[in-house]
Amino acid sequence: MSQQASIKKVKPFPFSGEIKDRATAKACQIVALTQAAILLETRSTALQPGEHAEVSFVLPVTKGHVKFDAVVVKVTSQLAQLSPESSSAASSAAPVAIQRIELQIRTIEPTSTSHIADFLRMISQSKGS
Repeated sequence: MSQQASIKKVKPFPFSGEIKDRATAKACQIVALTQAAILLETRSTALQPGEHAEVSFVLPVTKGHVKFDAVVVKVTSQLAQLSPESSSAASSAAPVAIQRIELQIRTIEPTSTSHIADFLRMISQSKGS
């Protein structure tokens, strides 16, 4: 008899990462990813279009480590309410400034490119061989 392994469905986005500018590193949430670009959200940063940043993260499920240099294309800001589990005084928590940052990938190692391609194939976002 053959037993099939149960496959746990995992939402591909968002997942955690880190964005680093010249001075600081900040936690972020990756909300979209392609072979050429990334869209992420983070608390307020000083990044502006045209500036360079380093992005790193571990892909869900595949556990591939990815790190690359990118250039900021677009920055939009919005106010968001923190979820109750992330705030000790949820009922009185003030909205937090969140920035959505679109970046174009500039310099990336071949192993990181391969990890991204494998991940995109796994979530059926990319046609693969």
